[in-house]
Amino acid sequence: TRPTARRTRRRRAPTTRARAHPAAHRPTPAPPPPLQVDILRASDGASNEWVRLTWADVMVGDVVRVMTREYFPADLLLLRASDPPGQCWVNTKPLDGESDTKMRLAPKLSASLLGDDCSPAALRTLLRGSVRVEEPNDKVNDFTGQLCIDGKERLLVSEDNMLLRGC
Repeated sequence: TRPTARRTRRRRAPTTRARAHPAAHRPTPAPPPPLQVDILRASDGASNEWVRLTWADVMVGDVVRVMTREYFPADLLLLRASDPPGQCWVNTKPLDGESDTKMRLAPKLSASLLGDDCSPAALRTLLRGSVRVEEPNDKVNDFTGQLCIDGKERLLVSEDNMLLRGC
């Protein structure tokens, strides 16, 4: 009888050449342009014009004009809304997961002071004062603060007057 020999296959040595991923040949898309909003600078008392700037340029004390279906660039205190009587509806789903819209109200004092005139000159004349708020926290549905307009009574503001970033 003949001795049987077992054949063994030689394994190939791994190649050092890496395969390119199919997506590696696609050009990367350009990043979207930065989102812009109309701002009336608090620090620039001489200018009576809305300036179109990016979200990153919004500073504490600036008055921001937000149009329908625009995102809020920061947490904002609603001073006036185009719907009577100073109310707007916001979608808070990105923050709390609820799909229904919520009504937000402008404080009666600011809504009555501004009336129909929202020109930058009127805003500068009527809204001299300050806003005092609590320290930042993680409570989405809890907020207290004071709106202090020069020559007027202090007014309490709550979460019903706030527009949170991302809504």
